[in-house]
Amino acid sequence: MIVYETWPIEEIESLRKQQIQLLDYELQSGNQYEIAGILGTQADIVIEFELPSLEGAESLDNSLLLDPSKLCNEIGPFDKGGIGPFGLFVLTSDNDLEDSSRREGVYKPAYGALVSVDISKDKKISLRTLIDHSVVESFAGSGRTCMTLRVYPKHVLTGQASGMYVFNHGFLDVKINELNAWEMENARVNVENDNFISKDYI
Repeated sequence: MIVYETWPIEEIESLRKQQIQLLDYELQSGNQYEIAGILGTQADIVIEFELPSLEGAESLDNSLLLDPSKLCNEIGPFDKGGIGPFGLFVLTSDNDLEDSSRREGVYKPAYGALVSVDISKDKKISLRTLIDHSVVESFAGSGRTCMTLRVYPKHVLTGQASGMYVFNHGFLDVKINELNAWEMENARVNVENDNFISKDYI
């Protein structure tokens, strides 16, 4: 079986600066952990989750497994399951984790992707998320699946603080083996003075 993996280029790691680390943390059912101390609008977060058991996992309709977006719309991040959902909320305003927008009438579908990992083997799954202002990119299962979103949170544009929370909305506790989060510097662009790119835009 051929497994394709997508992963950020190594040079991104040179932009890391202030770091937050969390080890061996039991994220209890219904709880969330705030990643505080770094800027949430430019960040690189790497998390390894460990599941206690697969016995509490519920069965899903096979038709949903063929349509990840439909699955995410029918079973959202706040719908409690046996195991999970668990993951990461980013670009949140205050403690508002409910929706991607506070404005009424905004089209806010859920997007999803499936990743093939043998959870029964080591009971671990990884998640890496890169945030660069309006761009959020997540890599699950060591890059076996990748999702990129463009978002425009008003509170970020106005310079307000942006929160990041690891959450567990399942009935069973989930362990965070390791969490590393870095605030990121702006990317440095090297261009020659060829008059094609104005220095005002670099």
